[in-house]
Amino acid sequence: MTSDILLSYADRLQNESMPPGKKKTLLAAVTLFAQQGFNGTSTAQLAQTAGVSQAAIFKYFKTKDDILQSILEQSLPYLIQDFISELSQYSALTDIIHFTVFNRFAFIKQNQEIIKIIFQELLVNPNLKTFIKSNFDNPTFSGQLKLFIEQLAANNPQFNKKLTLAEIIRIWVANLGSYFFQRFVLDIPTEDETADLTLIEQQIMTLLSS
Repeated sequence: MTSDILLSYADRLQNESMPPGKKKTLLAAVTLFAQQGFNGTSTAQLAQTAGVSQAAIFKYFKTKDDILQSILEQSLPYLIQDFISELSQYSALTDIIHFTVFNRFAFIKQNQEIIKIIFQELLVNPNLKTFIKSNFDNPTFSGQLKLFIEQLAANNPQFNKKLTLAEIIRIWVANLGSYFFQRFVLDIPTEDETADLTLIEQQIMTLLSS
């Protein structure tokens, strides 16, 4: 599973069973949506970049919104749901934090265009907000996450048991999200990525400890 999680969107798409023109459209959409925004991208631009006709695009997708939803439906399980099962092999808080920081950053680095789209569209696209919230509210995912937090608290006395689930998620997302924004949205280079991620580990450990 880990090797699948760390594949880029383009790599995963190659394994999907769908017409070549649909794959080309999705790949073009990821590139253009990340570069110039969803609203700033026309279907004519999509067709030109993908090397297909606009008629072909609307054969595969009813609307441009359907293209965005298809991209996210194929990506979010790898970002959110499937990742939780990977954590079951760890019990110590330090190991969990280390694995999460380095594994999730490897994923978002490989899929930075997808993450850029999410960052951009969350501010202006209410449908995307609803879609992402529904993934977090998915009973299977939320149940797995709650069970994981309960086991984490039971196995690690230093873990702050007063933290709510929302607070725990915010600690992880705020630290990794801000670093992603710095690196790949603002394009601020780093002298030592490993040192940066190690510092993020330490910050998360401090925030999660009582």
